[in-house]
Amino acid sequence: MEMPNTNYIDSVAGGDDAFRTKFIAILKTEYPDEIAHYKKVQSAQDFTSTASIVHKLKHKLNVCGMQEAYGLAVKYEEELKVQRDRHHAEFVKILDQVDEFIKSL
Repeated sequence: MEMPNTNYIDSVAGGDDAFRTKFIAILKTEYPDEIAHYKKVQSAQDFTSTASIVHKLKHKLNVCGMQEAYGLAVKYEEELKVQRDRHHAEFVKILDQVDEFIKSL
């Protein structure tokens, strides 16, 4: 199973600890709000809004080194655009895994 990591963040930071810390702080602030928004619009079966938040979240997955999860998010986003929601359970597991990782940073 794919595991979140800081490889992308470390690469972008290029050894600048202050930048790395700020980047992680932004993740810690934005990610919980985005998950909450996702769960709210998904439970309301608002496919358009769900696709929009999945679009935002997929980039966070990429930042956390989750390329396979990013690929699933791309498929899920496209699926939502045609009013389907087959990948929700799998997506939530990934979101929860990344949430725990971000909290541990």
